[in-house]
Amino acid sequence: MKNQNCFYTLPRSLKILGVLSVLSIALLHSLPTLADDSATTNTGPFSGGAEANLNLTTGNTDIKTYGASLFADYRAEVLTTRAKANFMQNKTGDVERAKRLGASIRTGLNITQNVDFFALGTFMHDNFTGVDRQWMVTPGLGIYAVNTPEASIRFEFGMGWMSEKYYSTFLADRSFTVATGGLGIRLKLSDVADFTDDAIYIYPIKETDDWRINNVAAVTSAITQHVALKLSYTVEHRNIPVFLRNKDDTFTTASIVVKL
Repeated sequence: MKNQNCFYTLPRSLKILGVLSVLSIALLHSLPTLADDSATTNTGPFSGGAEANLNLTTGNTDIKTYGASLFADYRAEVLTTRAKANFMQNKTGDVERAKRLGASIRTGLNITQNVDFFALGTFMHDNFTGVDRQWMVTPGLGIYAVNTPEASIRFEFGMGWMSEKYYSTFLADRSFTVATGGLGIRLKLSDVADFTDDAIYIYPIKETDDWRINNVAAVTSAITQHVALKLSYTVEHRNIPVFLRNKDDTFTTASIVVKL
């Protein structure tokens, strides 16, 4: 039976407004808490953390989901690497309806303060969208148009390879060359809050109608030096969806973030 929670019946704009309103309240409460935190800042090259979240999902599924992710960073003078793994599961009672597993590793070699070469590798298992396994490898160039403590705007351009295997047995596996474009925006909203928006556009060189775009907008508010609240809104679009699936998935996510 379809979930009748009134949140699902609201227009998308009102959902986003409600999410941002909740976050504003969290920001006000987090200010004095952060001021009292006297923990030592991690200044070493390694860092990491975890997220746990509850998701309200529309698109190929409209049932409540939950998920978690882990990330680890290495930052040196000219080399930056991030490894990340994430998990999302959708259940009705004890019955699993959908599951997503993802992993990525990204390494950037700094040429100047605002320019770097990078290599990105990703893996995804996602029966939300009907993809059993997806691999992508893309080297490329990243350029900061703005790069200050208060704000940054970053553009990325890459060329690589993607392979997909589908759940439907009559769909043939595919491997193809892709061009990618990325945009990353970061704005410092206050001493404890940041806004980020990251988008990636994937364009197959031959089957040009099968383009995809993913966008994640998020606001993060620090509660302590190592704990933060994060609210995000994700849009994933496949111009040619997998058989019997929809073109779009959206995820409205509230997360607790723990940084080490």
